[in-house]
Amino acid sequence: MRFLHIPALGLVVLSAMLAACGASPPLPAPIAEGTYMVSIGEVLLGNSHVRYSLTEGREETLVRIESQSKLEGQGVVVYDSTRVELERTELKPRFSRKIIIAGPERKFASATYGPDSLVTFLTGTPQGEFPLYVTADTLVHDKEQLMLSMGLLGYGADRPTTLRVLSADSQQQLRVVVREQGRESITVPMGTFDARKVRLGVRRHRPPTTFDFPERDIFIWYGSDGRMLRYHDPELQALWMVISFDGSLDAFRPQSQARSGS
Repeated sequence: MRFLHIPALGLVVLSAMLAACGASPPLPAPIAEGTYMVSIGEVLLGNSHVRYSLTEGREETLVRIESQSKLEGQGVVVYDSTRVELERTELKPRFSRKIIIAGPERKFASATYGPDSLVTFLTGTPQGEFPLYVTADTLVHDKEQLMLSMGLLGYGADRPTTLRVLSADSQQQLRVVVREQGRESITVPMGTFDARKVRLGVRRHRPPTTFDFPERDIFIWYGSDGRMLRYHDPELQALWMVISFDGSLDAFRPQSQARSGS
């Protein structure tokens, strides 16, 4: 019987030695996951699953956001896969990719963000690759990346923020103006939350001679850690609402910014 207790005693001694030496097992990489219901008008199309994680790139640590959706409407099943990667310190974009399969049709788009404000935007069309040149003071994002990561960035909090956005759905550039709308209480399938509300003024990008009004407005509500709680596009009648969420996004906030309750 005494022999049976030796391994346990040895484990205790070993743990004490490791503690004395200051050794500790590495902490697991943070992961957060959420599920959203997606609808158009009164038609419930299905769910979208979103996952946040850290991954090691060639030269830096990246925040990876992945979204997988299976939606069904009018007899057609649509599979939507989105992946975006942002560098860890400032959450600047590095790569985004989107694949849509709707029945026999397949559409894809990817954007690689390089130095000197160069974006290589590859679409699933016979024309192939398109390098997009933008001015140094223009922020370039993928539409899905913006929707899922903007709560971590605080755009529009101090003043309206203008962004140039790549839309993989319609394979075009959009001009988006982010404006703070304050805080309000909202109820979603997961519960009732005090949320930060922002308004996105969206129109097709074109060099304007005058500032014209946005083509349409989109509203997004974010939780205290930056998670998206609700997304509403009134013109398209598109609605996302969070059903469940595990983990916290605090670990994915920009490292150069202090924690805030945005």
